[in-house]
Amino acid sequence: MFNRLNGRIKFEDAMNMSTKTAIDMFFKDKRDNEEALALFEAFAYCWNTIKDQGIPMMEECDEINLSEMSLNCRFLNSCITTTKKDSTGFITSIVLKYLLNKQNKVLEKIKSLKSFKDTIIEKEIFMKLKPHQIISSDLTIDKIEELIKSNSFSNIEYGKGREIIYCDDLIYDKLKQIFLSHKVMIDLEQKVNFEFQNIGSIYYQFDEISDKIP
Repeated sequence: MFNRLNGRIKFEDAMNMSTKTAIDMFFKDKRDNEEALALFEAFAYCWNTIKDQGIPMMEECDEINLSEMSLNCRFLNSCITTTKKDSTGFITSIVLKYLLNKQNKVLEKIKSLKSFKDTIIEKEIFMKLKPHQIISSDLTIDKIEELIKSNSFSNIEYGKGREIIYCDDLIYDKLKQIFLSHKVMIDLEQKVNFEFQNIGSIYYQFDEISDKIP
């Protein structure tokens, strides 16, 4: 999404249009549009999950106050920057890094376990992340418990009562699929700045020419 919109929206437009409008403008193909909307809604879900929990103070700013994130929010909020501290996109970059660092902590914890100590986990910069490289945002304790229950069965023996037997190998494989398959440690040091459209931009010139082609 960043690459598609970077340099192609004026600051005034980003301030006045919703994120939904911006996505509809630049993702006209139905499948691309649906994927972009789903991607943003997953991010908004994570944002809203933590917004009332409080984000630990970071040296970049003194205080972080988060409001509800949705497709109706100004697109300006999504114009992320890691250096322009007076921009609303700077707060978004802090929240994004906070969320992504949770994945790093989970993977570090998994690597500390004896069964996974030899597991090789690749590293990727956060602006090049693909959806399959990120641990699912809708993963909950209840879902993990359901996975464990669905891979266990009761064994009843006369005089001994009921014993729960777990299919350890199946549970291990499925948990590994969820937490490790194609997942990466995320490099959060990359400098990123969303650039707004200007008449000297190659994107501006491309759009101008495209509009004149029948």
